[in-house]
Amino acid sequence: MNPKAQTSGLTAVRRGEALELTDAAGRTWTLEPVTAVVFEACDGTTPVASITRRLQAGRCPGATEQSVWEILDGLAEEGLLAARVAPPTDQTVSRRSLFRFVAAAGAVAAISTHSLDALAKSSGKSSGKSSGKSSGKSSGKSSGKSSGKRDAKASEEKAKRKHRKAAEQNKKKAAKKQAAAEQKKKLAAKKAAAEQNKKKAAEQKQKLSSKQAAAEQNKKKAAEQNKKKTAETK
Repeated sequence: MNPKAQTSGLTAVRRGEALELTDAAGRTWTLEPVTAVVFEACDGTTPVASITRRLQAGRCPGATEQSVWEILDGLAEEGLLAARVAPPTDQTVSRRSLFRFVAAAGAVAAISTHSLDALAKSSGKSSGKSSGKSSGKSSGKSSGKSSGKRDAKASEEKAKRKHRKAAEQNKKKAAKKQAAAEQKKKLAAKKAAAEQNKKKAAEQKQKLSSKQAAAEQNKKKAAEQNKKKTAETK
């Protein structure tokens, strides 16, 4: 079975020699040049041997089929192949042995292939295709330096995301606390207003009672006066 790239729902954009893939969920993968060549060659009809020869004729003269299988394993792990393709029994694939999946802002994963370039040159050297010992050393140093920079950048981005997340959480907590305090203040004001209304109602009731008592007193006095007048007339 030949490898086939997962292209459904993916948008591909060239970034120089690299290839940026974005899916419908907004996740993004940046494929470095060598990985991009392999990904684009995965059309379901091209065998791994042909992909290897394409690399050998272009960016990676010392590429081996094992190197390509390791790239395919990394792509499959990221869900960028329609299906994982099993390598021949004589090919040993060590997952992530050549790849660094570096998380950047949001859900971004960068697939680095500088280590692949170094390994391919080393493989070429063992088969008589290397450009020399000093060249291999220089490539290894360059790869290590570049990898270190990527690691530092990834750590910095991770720290920034952590800081932003903590700041957002603190902001949400502060807003929630403020909302709770305002709600408590409103309840206290409502309770005070209810107590005030209750007090006013009690005062009005007392006034009404006093008024009724005064009316009864006046009525009683009027009755006594009428009684007195009636007695005097007789």
